[in-house]
Amino acid sequence: MKNKLTFIAFLLTVSLFSCNKKNNNNNNNNNNNGGSTITSTYYFQATIDGNVKTFQHDGINYIVTYGEGYFMLGDTIKCQTEQSYVEDAAEQNHGGISGVFTNTLLSDLDDNFYNNLFSLGSKSFGKYSNGATGSVYGFTVIYMENGIEWRSDLGSGAQNGSNFSITKYELNNLDYLSKRIVSATFSCTLYNAAGATKTLTNGIYRGRILEL
Repeated sequence: MKNKLTFIAFLLTVSLFSCNKKNNNNNNNNNNNGGSTITSTYYFQATIDGNVKTFQHDGINYIVTYGEGYFMLGDTIKCQTEQSYVEDAAEQNHGGISGVFTNTLLSDLDDNFYNNLFSLGSKSFGKYSNGATGSVYGFTVIYMENGIEWRSDLGSGAQNGSNFSITKYELNNLDYLSKRIVSATFSCTLYNAAGATKTLTNGIYRGRILEL
């Protein structure tokens, strides 16, 4: 039995990209939802309980983090999550997404498998339980505010009227620090461990995904 959780963060140096390159070539979403204008290559932005929250990677105050967590029995992955989020340096606030899959042979994990998981279009909401049972194939939205974790798969996990879509899944030819870059839009209900809720609308995300 193996139980592993690994998350990797990279800090970009100033020399990797100029601000002009980010603005002109790498920002694929011009909607700022009435909040901060998005100028970074990687970002999370959403309206949460009526307030626009924006986290943008700058390599100093906010960094894009990605990684995987999984639970295995023998050669079978009972559940695995591929996460990507933008987080502040104090690790108290972040926002991002996660793709979850279940009951998969380790030998089946190849480019085609991930291409299918992150294929463009509308997706169902999933759940990650980090155990032999309880996980559900699909996607989750992850958010932390002042050290309190909120996710679409905590509490009851009910997502009536919610939506999640992958809008772009591309090779990382920008900084080569991950295999891919994923972009998504979403609206959902977030839950904390106590079952309290927050309403998230107009969510957009772009970040690194899949370890090299």
